[in-house]
Amino acid sequence: MRKIFLYLLLLFLFISCSCNNSNTLLVMLYNTQKLEYYDSEYLTHQRLNNLSYVVNNSSLYQPDVLILLEVENDKLLQTLKKEYLPQYNYSLITNFNNTSLQIAILSKYPILNANYYDSDKIIRPILHFTVLSHGKLLHIITFHNKSLNEGFELTKEDRIEAVRLIKNAARDYEENDLLILGDANIDPTKKYGDNQSVSTIDINNGILNISDNKDSHLFYFPLLDLNIKGSYEYNNSWYYLDHIYIPLSLRDKRNFTHIKSGIGYTNKLITPYNTIVRYDENTKTGYSDHLPIWTLLKIY
Repeated sequence: MRKIFLYLLLLFLFISCSCNNSNTLLVMLYNTQKLEYYDSEYLTHQRLNNLSYVVNNSSLYQPDVLILLEVENDKLLQTLKKEYLPQYNYSLITNFNNTSLQIAILSKYPILNANYYDSDKIIRPILHFTVLSHGKLLHIITFHNKSLNEGFELTKEDRIEAVRLIKNAARDYEENDLLILGDANIDPTKKYGDNQSVSTIDINNGILNISDNKDSHLFYFPLLDLNIKGSYEYNNSWYYLDHIYIPLSLRDKRNFTHIKSGIGYTNKLITPYNTIVRYDENTKTGYSDHLPIWTLLKIY
C-alpha cells in the first residue's frame, strides 16, 4: 500500500450548517461517463448542470458522501463543487498518472485521510479513504475496474488483480466500519467468456466473494435484492456493473449499520423505451450511461 498523491481539500467549516443532522449517512456512487472540459464553456457547464440535477434530485435521498467516477481533473471538480454542489465542504480527487479518468469525492463530512492499493497489473488503483461523521469513522474502499471492451479473457488478469487488492484492503480494515463500492465492469449474474457462468463466488474470473443473502458471512450484495435489472444498460440489455459490498462490520449494529441500498431509477434518466438517457457526444445532451447507486447507513 502506498500513499496516494491527492488534491485533498479540507475546508474546516461548521459542519452543522450543511450536514445531515439525522442519524443516517447516505453514500452515492455515480459513473459520470467521462466528465471533462469541452472547447465550449457553455457545453462544459451544461454537463455540470446535468450532473448536479442527478445528485440534487435523487428520488429518495440526498447523498452525504458522493463518489464520482471518470472525472477529468481537480479544476473541473472544484467548478462543480463551487457552482453547482455547494452543499459539499470537502473534496478529494485522485491523480493517477496513466489515465484521465479520475475518482472524485465530495463530502459533507471531513475526509481525514486517503491512500491506495496499487499494482502494475491494473489500470486504476483501489482507493481507500475515511469520513468522520457524527464523531465516528467510516472507511470506504472504492474502485473502477477495467472495461470488458477488449474481451473477457484479455481483461481477466486486471479483474483478478483488482479483486485481490480489494480483498487485501478489506482485510486491513475488517475490524473497522467498512463500506466497499465501485464500478466492477462485470455482472455476476451474466455469462461471459466461453459461455461459462461467472458465479458470485468465482474469484478466478475476477468476482469478489459475494452473496445476495444478508445473513451470509460473505460480502452482502444488496442490489441483487431489487426489482431493477441493473445500473447500466446497453442495447436494451441491463447489467449490474456497479457494485456495493456490505461486510459483516456493517451488519452488526456497532457504529454504522446498513439499512438499504438502491439504484437511481428515475423517469428523467430513463426513456419510455426503458433505456438510459446516456450522454450523447454528438448532440451534447443527456446524463450518463450508468445510473447512480446508493446505500443508506444508520449511525448508532
